[in-house]
Amino acid sequence: MLAKKGTQIIQQPNTYKSFHFTKLFIKNLIKQNWKALLTSRVTARIWKSSFDRGIFYKHREKAVSEFRIAVGHDCLAAHLYRIDIFTSPNCPLCEKNVVMDRNHLLGCPALRGDSEVTRYWSARHQLMRH
Repeated sequence: MLAKKGTQIIQQPNTYKSFHFTKLFIKNLIKQNWKALLTSRVTARIWKSSFDRGIFYKHREKAVSEFRIAVGHDCLAAHLYRIDIFTSPNCPLCEKNVVMDRNHLLGCPALRGDSEVTRYWSARHQLMRH
């Protein structure tokens, strides 16, 4: 019964495929799968909404700091602790025992500036001296 069903299935002819054709076919297949995986990962990110607010059209210093803070790959102690550069996620600039992240940036007494951007760059420069 299975043999009879197998005769009704249209099969690809056995033709010779060159090495170059096979290599290109596999490369394109991997590229398509990678793009699909990457787009599915990016759409699930929390920081994706930051780009809809026009982060690309801002002044470079402001755009860079907002992007780094939104993504979480910044120079603040919480991130540096996460990647094993600092021994503690707490703020090394002030005496408070508080995690140095985006929330602490505006309240840290050791930083100067009235906006998140100026405080971010001030923290970066001070942490580079430590």
